[in-house]
Amino acid sequence: MRNKFKLTRIQNVNLVNEKIVDYVYNALILSRYEVEYEEVESLLADNLRDSEAAVAADNFKNAFYYILNSKDESADADFLLKLHEMLMKDLNCGIKAELTAEQKEELALMINQPTKSHTEIAISAMLFLLEKHLFSDGDVRTSIMFANKIMIDHGCGVITVSDYNKAKFRELLKDFHQTKDYKKFKQWIFSKCISGMRVEY
Repeated sequence: MRNKFKLTRIQNVNLVNEKIVDYVYNALILSRYEVEYEEVESLLADNLRDSEAAVAADNFKNAFYYILNSKDESADADFLLKLHEMLMKDLNCGIKAELTAEQKEELALMINQPTKSHTEIAISAMLFLLEKHLFSDGDVRTSIMFANKIMIDHGCGVITVSDYNKAKFRELLKDFHQTKDYKKFKQWIFSKCISGMRVEY
């Protein structure tokens, strides 16, 4: 699986900054928050955190900006746990404090595959985390955001599930949990869920 987009990290950062409302909206909709696109900008602007959707929107925004500002941090188990804590802040759910040594080793092996593209590694890591079901809540949002740490650091675009594709994503996720078939889900995510931009060099 090739990289669909080839950006510099700065170009990828600029892409997120330009489309942050789109990405947060998609994340909210996939997480089953009933919000309209037109509401998202105001949710992000005032930081009131006066509803669960507002809290979640602010958490998604903060997680994206944390990734953008974490160039020198590795995508590892510690980073994963930081993202989960950030994404689930003030949402009244349990937050897993640590991964087992075996889970950390498995994740490290999944990420360190020099013969594969960073896009494939990111999607594989995302599906690995979804399969392991490490958290009592927030598996999907944390898995996607962790994958985006890898995507953004290597200029591969952003994994985001549009409103149009959310039903199919959930269908494939349910099927994936039953079959553990990485190939089918991975190819669909590659085809339908990567946002980027073409750059002329």
